[in-house]
Amino acid sequence: MSYRPVALASLLMKTLERLILGHLRSTAGPSMDPLQFTYRPGVGLEDAVTCLLHRALAHLEKPGSTVRIMFFDFSSGFNTIQPGILKTNLE
Repeated sequence: MSYRPVALASLLMKTLERLILGHLRSTAGPSMDPLQFTYRPGVGLEDAVTCLLHRALAHLEKPGSTVRIMFFDFSSGFNTIQPGILKTNLE
């Protein structure tokens, strides 16, 4: 049995994926919110925390101000969370 067509399909799909990704990044990149820290190359959790701390400390310089911060780290959160249960618990 020959597996050559399967290997070529995989190569073709990877090439097509790279082309589409490059196009999407160049098209959507400039319009993305600068506070979007996920799904962007070279930007990550450390950048989000640094931005949050900067904003919190700047806010705390105002007299009588307070800041409350809550962090959540869910593994596969979008895949496992049930919106109805979350809404009930948050209410």
